[in-house]
Amino acid sequence: MSRRNWVIGAVFVLVVVGAVVLRVCFEGRAELDAAVASRDAGDLAAARTHFLCAARWYLPLSSTSRDGVVGLLDLGDHFLANGDPKEAVFSFDDARGALHSTAWLLPPDMQLLDRADQGYADALAAWKKQLSPSADQDAARQRYLDLARSVDNPNRWWMFVMGASFIAWIASLAVAAWRWDQGRSARIRPLVAAAASLIVWIVSLVLI
Repeated sequence: MSRRNWVIGAVFVLVVVGAVVLRVCFEGRAELDAAVASRDAGDLAAARTHFLCAARWYLPLSSTSRDGVVGLLDLGDHFLANGDPKEAVFSFDDARGALHSTAWLLPPDMQLLDRADQGYADALAAWKKQLSPSADQDAARQRYLDLARSVDNPNRWWMFVMGASFIAWIASLAVAAWRWDQGRSARIRPLVAAAASLIVWIVSLVLI
């Protein structure tokens, strides 16, 4: 394949990637705006749904996902303060799930994760107390916190290696494709680099 065809292919890939990035940015911002509008209108159930959608439209360096998580945490605090621990549990649980599902190069934001865990524990204890006035609220709260803290968070260094090796794999394949018509000696190094990056990526998935 000629270099001209590879350039055309690369441009096509860049256009597709750019379209995906724009879609994520647009959808995330739209969901965040809808969440704020619903919250201001007093429709907190809709606000929670929109904040969760915003949190899941993740893009590195974009604040939309984090803002969505913060919105969920704020809703959880609001529900708990206003005597609705059941809805608070759902909000904190959504925030925790969004933090884990959008972690890529680095582990979840530990400050937000701790806030979600503490809020969930408080809300769960209050909900149990609401269902059974004789329930030991402090014991219920502590049981959840002990359980949450007993689960190891992903190793931050292996998460970084996982993301970096994946990028290196894609980049090495692109270089190999670019040099494909230059002969075997020109493409062997990037192919070896691609194979090594893929192995490191697989190992990091196991060790993360």
